[in-house]
Amino acid sequence: LVGSIQYGRRDGGYNNGCIALRSPGSTLKPFLYGLAMERGYTPASLLEDTERRYRSPKGDYIPRNYDHREYGPVNIRSALGNSLNLSAIRMIDELGYRPFYDWLDRAGLINDPSKGPDFYGLGLAIGNPEVTLEQLVANYAMLANGGVYRPLRYLRSDSLSETQRLLSPQAAWLITDILSDPTAKSLTFASVAHLDFPYRVAWKTGTSNGYRDSWIVGYTPEYTVGVWAGNFRGDATYSLSGSEGAGGIFADIIKSLYRQSNPGVFEQPEGIVGVRICSHSGMKPSPHCRSIVREWFIKGTEPHQSCTFHLDEAERVSIPSQYAGWIHDLERKGIDSPYAVALVKQDPDSDLEGAMVSNAPPAGPVRIGSNAFERAFPRNALKENIQIMYPLDRDRFVMEGRGVDRRIALKAESAQPEASLTWFMDGVEFAQTGPPYQTAWRLERGVHTLSVSGSKGMGDSVQIVVE
Repeated sequence: LVGSIQYGRRDGGYNNGCIALRSPGSTLKPFLYGLAMERGYTPASLLEDTERRYRSPKGDYIPRNYDHREYGPVNIRSALGNSLNLSAIRMIDELGYRPFYDWLDRAGLINDPSKGPDFYGLGLAIGNPEVTLEQLVANYAMLANGGVYRPLRYLRSDSLSETQRLLSPQAAWLITDILSDPTAKSLTFASVAHLDFPYRVAWKTGTSNGYRDSWIVGYTPEYTVGVWAGNFRGDATYSLSGSEGAGGIFADIIKSLYRQSNPGVFEQPEGIVGVRICSHSGMKPSPHCRSIVREWFIKGTEPHQSCTFHLDEAERVSIPSQYAGWIHDLERKGIDSPYAVALVKQDPDSDLEGAMVSNAPPAGPVRIGSNAFERAFPRNALKENIQIMYPLDRDRFVMEGRGVDRRIALKAESAQPEASLTWFMDGVEFAQTGPPYQTAWRLERGVHTLSVSGSKGMGDSVQIVVE
């Protein structure tokens, strides 16, 4: 254990950085996905890596990926390996942040239980509870130990504490396999040469908000190593990410440990099966699938449905219609994409000139906020297949200024292919839109009910206030 640069007066040398509470950034993501594996998810399960606005007890939340890109449909292997924030928030939104909070609490990673799960909310996925380096190392060692947690011991004379199983051997092994898979990290870590080992090392980086904390924790079957780099006073570093700051130190330690030999192999537990799948859909390959890979599954969770992304010889990959907005944004930016929305064509008239088309709060003549509006309108979601993505229920808009176009963009998603969706304001139809199901509405003062429906009459409804 090394707690500072050098024990002494200089540079806070008397501080022990290993026991200081710091923001862990993305280093908690392996535990989130480990819990997901125990809930029936697999490394091939798809998540929507697209930007959206979330509502929580702490207010509205718009996450971003570290590189500010959206990757569309990504599987859990890629989401964890590349540390994608949008996918992680989608994952915790599906699992629920309270179950993950309870898991972190059992793992000793909640150091202020008085705040409770609602204080942290979805941010648990990207590291808003402060933890220590010791705690992280102990829990990464748990992954290396097949899901069994053992408190750290520094001296042989230290008493042996009781062990605790936090994850099944199968879930822990799948997370280890992802963290030690270089191909799973190719989107965001391909250029980090010093973390490219000639043998399997499971590792995960983390970077806190404002570059105050640079983390990396990793392990082999024999050793678990954790490194934190930063300033004891909490000052920001010079934009050092986990891979750039702590990563180099970690790599030097690992290479020093294995100067004479290579690490052992992570032993695969019983109950793991390898299956050939389509790399795009995560399903059983159809005759038209061009990219087929082998993936690992906990026995009983392997896919049985044939791929629905490749139904013919078309070069483009047909994906569900909830990705229509993402594909439309790519095309609008001139970015070539291998994807197309299944069964329906894009609406060429949905690029709304003059309308606000992002999920961010509007600027200029329109202000938005939810806290000032106290009346609890009920949310009326008849079917989650169709969902209004913007605005959210109980959004409040304040019109300011004159002579400006006071319009907002309306966005919806449909999990099933729909040629068009019909929009209603206060029960009156005012627009029909094809993919990506976007239109604009001119603000009018009052309390309004916005609804959208598909061909079968099922849809979604929210209420908003315009002042």
